[in-house]
Amino acid sequence: MTDTPEPDMTQRARRALERSIEPVDPIPSGAPDPEILARLEAALLSMPKLRREIFLAVRLDAMSYDQIAKVTGLSVKAVERQFASALCHLDYNLRHGEAPPPRHWWQRWRQGR
Repeated sequence: MTDTPEPDMTQRARRALERSIEPVDPIPSGAPDPEILARLEAALLSMPKLRREIFLAVRLDAMSYDQIAKVTGLSVKAVERQFASALCHLDYNLRHGEAPPPRHWWQRWRQGR
């Protein structure tokens, strides 16, 4: 085994870096699109209750992961995972218009994600 990453992983990391430093289009001023708001609301309502509460606590109440962990009794790492899952859920819903099918970690790992 060597310390050099596989070529595929290097290319994926390079593409992720390039996407992260691309300029972002400015947010248009004015009222938000009602269709997007409806899809976001549907996505939020389809999340498990704890995940939804963690997402809203971070985004709307500006609570830190540590504060949420103390309130919920979860570890900080578990709060981070729940928040990341909420973001993935919302992203999938906005792209595809429905909630993502639940998958186990080993299914994602087997597909190379």
